[in-house]
Amino acid sequence: ANGGGVWITGSGTITINGGEVAGHSVTSDGAGIQASHSTLSLDGVVFAQNQAGFIGGAVSAIDTCTVTAGDCEFTGNGAVVGAAVRVNGGHAYIRHNLVAGNTASVTGAGIYVAGLVDGEIAGNTIDGNDGGTGAGGMLISNSPIDVLNNIVTGSTGDGVLVSGALSSFDYNLVWNSSGADYNGVSPGTGAVSADPLFAD
Repeated sequence: ANGGGVWITGSGTITINGGEVAGHSVTSDGAGIQASHSTLSLDGVVFAQNQAGFIGGAVSAIDTCTVTAGDCEFTGNGAVVGAAVRVNGGHAYIRHNLVAGNTASVTGAGIYVAGLVDGEIAGNTIDGNDGGTGAGGMLISNSPIDVLNNIVTGSTGDGVLVSGALSSFDYNLVWNSSGADYNGVSPGTGAVSADPLFAD
């Protein structure tokens, strides 16, 4: 089954402000939210402890969705691929979120996007995500998007794994990955490789 918490298909624009999507489990995709052919806007939503049997522990969006996620928290979610946020096709604007402690047994524990037309991943804190031998922090495939001002630390696997060209990749801090900090992409302008010294 798909969409343990919320299942959206062909529904126009759906906006969720605040609240929590937590503790859902599905055998297939999108334990927290599964969306297709829709516009999904998430503002200040907490996604915690959602477990997908295959793809998209917290959020899985497919079939040309437009996804905007801002000021959300994605913690402790799990999947085989794409534990926290997975967007395949369409548009994704993922800004100023906390993505921490998510686990994907194969790859894409933090943010995983593929085949996007355009989008932006900016200002996110992506810490302590376990992608096995794949990507722990960010996995970006064939998506000409802007990737700016993110902190990616403590990843199991690669910190940032990219295939295909990006529109821009600048001012990111990537540090302390068990694999490569950067795989398939150069650090870019203003890159930092150092402990960000998080304060509780």
